[in-house]
Order: sequence, then C-alpha cells, then structure tokens
Amino acid sequence: MALLPLGLFIALLDSEIIKGFLSSGELLDHYSYIGLLLAAVGIIIFFVLQFDKKSEG
Repeated sequence: MALLPLGLFIALLDSEIIKGFLSSGELLDHYSYIGLLLAAVGIIIFFVLQFDKKSEG
C-alpha cells in the first residue's frame, strides 16, 4: 500500500520523459527534473522516518 504513491510518481515521471521532457536540452528542464527527484526523495525519507518512529514506540 505504501509503495502505490511511489509507483504513480515513477509512472508519471516516465511518461513525461517519454513525451520528450528532457529532449529540448534546456538547462531549466534539467534543473526542474533534478529538483523534482530531490523533492520526491525528501518526501520518501520523511515518510520512512515517520513510520520508523511509530514502529519504535
């Protein structure tokens, strides 16, 4: 159940890349892509830490 949002995020990102999201070669597109990935990783780490806190107690 917890992996469903991650799977949806990967599917959305994959579809955007297939459409040619990064094919323009624009620097802003690449920065947007990296920023999106960093935000997703940050959110995943946050949820993992929250789950870990609940498991300890």
